[in-house]
This record gives sequence, structure tokens and C-alpha cells, in this order.
Amino acid sequence: MPVEIVVKDACVTVGEGPHWDEASKTLYYVDIYANSVFRCNSVTKKVQKITLDNTIGFVIPSKKGGVIIGLGQTISHLDWDTKKVTVLHEVDQDKPTRFNDGKCDARGRLWAGTVGMENPPGIIEKGQGSLYSFDTDGSVKKHLEKLDCANGLAWSADNKSMYFIDSIPRCIYVFDYDLNSGTIKNQQTLIKFEPETESILGVPDGMTIDTNGKLWVAFFFGGRVVQFDPDTGKSMSVIHMPAHRTSSCCFGGTDYDEMFVTCSRYGCPDEELSKYPLSGSVFKQIAFGNSTIGEGPHWDEASQTLYYVDIEDKSVSRWNSATGGVQKIKLEKTIGFVIPSKKGDVIIGYGQTIARLEWDTKKITVLHEVEQDKSTRFNDAKCDPRGRIWAGTMGLEKQVAVVEKEQGSLYCIDTDGTIKKHLDKVSISNGLAWSADNKTMYYIDSIPRCVYAFDYDIDTGTPSNQRVIVQLPPDTEKTLGYPDGMAIDSEGKLWVACFYGGRVTRFDAETGKQIQTVEVPGLRTTSLCFGGKDYDDMFVTCSRHGCTLDELSKYPLSGSIFRVTGLGIKGCPAVMYEG
Repeated sequence: MPVEIVVKDACVTVGEGPHWDEASKTLYYVDIYANSVFRCNSVTKKVQKITLDNTIGFVIPSKKGGVIIGLGQTISHLDWDTKKVTVLHEVDQDKPTRFNDGKCDARGRLWAGTVGMENPPGIIEKGQGSLYSFDTDGSVKKHLEKLDCANGLAWSADNKSMYFIDSIPRCIYVFDYDLNSGTIKNQQTLIKFEPETESILGVPDGMTIDTNGKLWVAFFFGGRVVQFDPDTGKSMSVIHMPAHRTSSCCFGGTDYDEMFVTCSRYGCPDEELSKYPLSGSVFKQIAFGNSTIGEGPHWDEASQTLYYVDIEDKSVSRWNSATGGVQKIKLEKTIGFVIPSKKGDVIIGYGQTIARLEWDTKKITVLHEVEQDKSTRFNDAKCDPRGRIWAGTMGLEKQVAVVEKEQGSLYCIDTDGTIKKHLDKVSISNGLAWSADNKTMYYIDSIPRCVYAFDYDIDTGTPSNQRVIVQLPPDTEKTLGYPDGMAIDSEGKLWVACFYGGRVTRFDAETGKQIQTVEVPGLRTTSLCFGGKDYDDMFVTCSRHGCTLDELSKYPLSGSIFRVTGLGIKGCPAVMYEG
């Protein structure tokens, strides 16, 4: 996933503490040892800087106006217009420390930690730091002491857990949190990074949390930001940065779907600066693509727009091919597919329901709900040439790509709004396609690694005579993985996305033989569709859900959407729902 530069050479020492202010659409950040605080207006791109007479560890806007800063060993208020500094509290006067990272909880209390002074860069006296909270009534309380390097803070969505990083022991801790009183208890080590990872990851530094409750941690001396699942402690995804000393991160932008990342150039030797000349800049993740399971690409010919979903992110997006703009809607349940409707809205597989979504108002109207007696969700779907929706379900994942078998079914939603179940005991209902003469329907169940064919009655929407046309051999599991989404081209050949295969494979529907392969820079390839003005482009989605660090190192673009050109083959237009 590419990054763009927000402010080149933003900091001459340690860039830190990014904070997105929603009201002004402004990014605040600090340069610790340059004693400077900045704000960058996202509209005008103008950067304003104030330099003071001590280190600045963090900056947070105040509801009273101005900003709160960690100035040396003080918590101070800075009036931006007048540059007047008012000291609110001073701590640790008996030892040489400074404030480092700081963040507010959901009630607006400030939590901030201290660290011993560096001498030389990157070397500090251990056990000198503490963690404080500053309540909204102005009172201060010390919660932890004997810290080495107090750093990243985050809170769970239910405000019952607080996450905290002490960098030197390379630990992320979790505490039970009482939001009403602002107190912590029951400290536990959530993640302890093993010594052998230090040369790769470096040390954990700043931290933020996303809407799915996953932690994003900047790694100093690691050149990356890594996403972790706090329930398992396992890494989920990684963003490689063009700077080795990555320091902190925050979400921002109009929809909070951009990540701003700070880094340091303090103490960088010439060799490191030659390799990472952008050290000290502020970066922005341009587009996250799909943060979990990218799926269900659908090309809308009328608007020249690509629709797709991110299943576990519970979001549906559309990409305008003319402007390059992406619009995204976040909902409350998993979204398995998206198909435009002739009424102007879209149909989505929303949890266990088929629902209408009005894009402009975000209004959801449930049309059907299924399988209320078991734990399933809708997965892939497609319309037949008459505009009926065919959509399948699957059991919920126990872990990535591991489901209880035979919990799913295949349904048809007719243009009059009626629904009918056609198959049951399906494991993972997936790709669908129809032959040009409408006499054959193709269908994938991923777990048995089969592509099936049915005789199809286009007038009644009825399949019959199920048979296997492609059975992936057991010895191909490591190369082809599992068949997932599917499309058909104008020559009647089937294109199948291969999950864990990193490819899209073309099959002859008559012989079942492989006839062409397109390798994809994402191992967990999920689905595809044809699109573009002449339907000679192929759009491919993939997943980054559950990817290990090793896998993400090899496939850093996992979760992206790819466009394949120059195939010399045209696809068949997708059909919208006619109901």
C-alpha cells in the first residue's frame, strides 16, 4: 500500500504525537528535541510552527481553545495565536525526565507519560518514567512509575480496557479501565515481543486503535506500522514506511480512513539517511484498500464505477474510474456482496439478511432474513441474466478461513421479491456464473475445492442436474489454494480466484482443464470481475485478514484491489438486480 508525503522533512529531530483535529481538519504534531509544535491544515496544506524553550512530547487541542502540550516536565497550555504558555502541572522535579506521549480518554482526561532524557540519542536511563492522568477538573494523579519509556495509549470501544506501551521492555500492556473514575487496575502483558524480533521490528512506540478494535503500533527502528488483534495478540497487517525510525500514528481525514505517521531523523547516521532520505517527514497512508477481506467486485457500466466490499470491516465502497475517488460506507454487520439495483440503490448481503442500501442516505431496508437458527452470514452473490440475485451463506469463521462445514445454503431472490432456497449443506458458498446461452449455471463451494455446473432454466430460475466440472487435485492445495470468486469471459471460459494461491486461473468449462494463470501480488486472492469501457480489464480483490508478518513482508499489497490489463480477452457485463 503506497504512502504519500504530507510534510517533507517536517522534523529535524524526533517527529511525534500526531493528533487529528476534526473541527479544523488539521493535523497537529511535534518535533521533540527541536522544541517545536506544528499544525498542518489539510485543505490549504499550510504548516504553522511554534518553537518554545523546552522539549515538547505531545500536543492535544483543548475545548477552551489553544492546545495542551507536554513541555519538558510540565503539562502546559499554549495559546496558539499569542504563543503564551501557562504551566498547569510540573512533575518529576527530582530527576531528569521529560513528557513523552499523551492522549485523552473518552471523557477527555489527559493521560501522559514521562521518560528519562536521551544521552546519546536512543539511550535512556531505565526506570525513570511515570504515567499520569490529568482530570478535567485539573487534578493530577500518578498511576504507574519505574517505567523505561512511556509511550502509546489507546482505549477499547466499550472503554473497559486501556492499552499502554513501555518501549524498552518491548511490551504492550492492557488494564481494566473505569471510565467514570479514570482508574486502571489488573495490569496484564498483552504482547511481549520476543528478543529475536528486535532486529526486524525494533521497539514499539506510538499506538492508535481502529473501529474494529484492532491496535496499530509504530515500530521505532522497524520502519513500519503493524496492526494487532488485542484478543489474540497476533499481528494482522503491516504498513512499511520509507523511514526506519517510525514513531507514532493516528487516524484522520474526513472519514477517518487515512493514517498519518510520524518518524524521527534524530541520531540517524549518514548511511541510514542515504537509505531513508525522507526520515523526519510526516506520511499519510493514501488508501487502505480492504483492511480485512476484500470481496464481491461488481462493475457498474452506467456509472463506470467499481463496487466492492470489505467483509469483516463491515463496509461497502465504490470507486469512480473517471475521478479515482473512493466512497465508503461503514455499517454494523458483515457485508458479503454488493449489487446495484435498477431502483438506484444497491442490494447487499448484510449479515444474515438481504437488504437494500440507499447510498446517499445510508438507509437500510431489510428484504429477507435467513438461517436465524444457526451462525452464518451471506457471502458471494451474483445476478443471473434476468436480474435475479443468487446468494449463498457460510458458517462464521472460527479462525481465518476455518468454518464449520455444511452450514451454508444457496438462495435465489427473484425480481418479484420472493426468495427460495435451492441448495443446503454448503460449506463456503462462493463464485457464480452463467453460460452465454443461459443454459448452464456454474457455482463454487470452496471447501471441497469444486466448481459445479447445473442445467439452468432461465425462465423459471431453476437449476438441475448438478455435476462437478472442476475438482482441484489434493496435490495442488499449496499452489492453487481454494477456489473462491468467479467470472466468465466472452469465450465461455471460467476465471477463478484462488485463495491462498495468489492467482486467478482460467478453466475450460467443457474439459475442466487449466488454460491460463494470472499471478496476483496478494496470496489470499478472493474474487474478480471484468470491467472498463470495453470489459477488457479484470479487477481482482484480495484479503489481508489474518496475514502473518512473514506473509505481509512477501505480499505487502495484500488487501489491495488490482486491475489486470492486456489479457486480450473480454468479459461479460455484470447484471444489476431487476427487482
